[in-house]
Amino acid sequence: MNQSAGAIAGALLSSLVCAGCATLRTPTSSNPAAWSGLGQALRLEMDSALWREDGGISLVHGALRFDGPQQLFGYHARYALNRSTAFTPIEPGAEAPPGVALGQETIGHGLGARLPLFFSATPLQIDLEDRYLGQVTPQGTVPSESRVAKLSWAPSKLAFGLNWQQSGTVLTHTLVCNLDGVMRLPLTEQGARKPQTLEVSARECAVVAPDRGFAELPVNAWSAAWNRQGRANLSALQVTMLEPEADDPLAVAAALPLAYELNLSHARPVGAYQATAILRLRRLGDAGAITPHTQWSAETRVTRQLRQMSLSASVAHAPDPLWFLVADGFDTHRNQIGLGLGFKRWIENTLATSRADMGLNLSWTEPLLQSQSPESSLHWNFSLKW
Repeated sequence: MNQSAGAIAGALLSSLVCAGCATLRTPTSSNPAAWSGLGQALRLEMDSALWREDGGISLVHGALRFDGPQQLFGYHARYALNRSTAFTPIEPGAEAPPGVALGQETIGHGLGARLPLFFSATPLQIDLEDRYLGQVTPQGTVPSESRVAKLSWAPSKLAFGLNWQQSGTVLTHTLVCNLDGVMRLPLTEQGARKPQTLEVSARECAVVAPDRGFAELPVNAWSAAWNRQGRANLSALQVTMLEPEADDPLAVAAALPLAYELNLSHARPVGAYQATAILRLRRLGDAGAITPHTQWSAETRVTRQLRQMSLSASVAHAPDPLWFLVADGFDTHRNQIGLGLGFKRWIENTLATSRADMGLNLSWTEPLLQSQSPESSLHWNFSLKW
């Protein structure tokens, strides 16, 4: 798989370079319509953002896509490098455990098809993809392979989706979901005044966290979400239940009790500012030696758009992605403060394109242990898509 992944990466890099060169040349073909059709069918996406104002995990992303006639079929190749969203306390001078993930590298290519249905005007979308995953750890990169299949169908009032993923061994702090299904219902069609959506999903997952004592623990995740889009605000409410699954329920209950999460978010303008607030309440059930208790995390972001730049500030009691695992007595939630300065409008006007973005971000994160120092970082972000 390493050779095939290298071939895919080389082909993608060559395609990116050639596509970038092609955009700088004037076609000499005697058939301009052919060039126009090829330009619409072939798309190149690149993003080199190191840190974005929305707190995304993407560091580098690139993709080359080709769509066939009437989008009946398509092909894509992509590369992505993401930072890790999890963290593990490490004593000063101590060696990091092998399960600690610093980031993830993904190389993938796949095919897509739209199949007409005799009983519906909406076609059935099928997507297949092969992926190479490289988990970046202090000891090196841990490779793995996965295959992904997706089915989606969206008639006039409903949207159905079914995703299946075959993954190899992944040594990282994560909740790996190999099968998930979702049903989405627009409530606007049912008489709601404002655009609203109700979504119900079920996922079959596994907890993979060797440094916390879980090599692979099956977990079922059930969730229901409600979204409401106002004229200038957006509200969302989501309820999730995590349920362990194994042949020995007593043994699993002792390791991982039932867990519940309530996620409430709201975004709206306040004068000249755009404000976003997120509140999460988490509760662990009763499981032998583990007593039920409730945790919380919250985040507030404020953004001000000026004539040529934007200012942003955020304060968060940041959540642990694996908050439902036993944390050996310490609180894995950390306080974070972030400041941002965006130059998107200025760089757009300077380069005369809406595909450019630039900004400066400063963040400070509280350490997990008193013996550790706070984490601070300064990032300069520039991205250009063509």
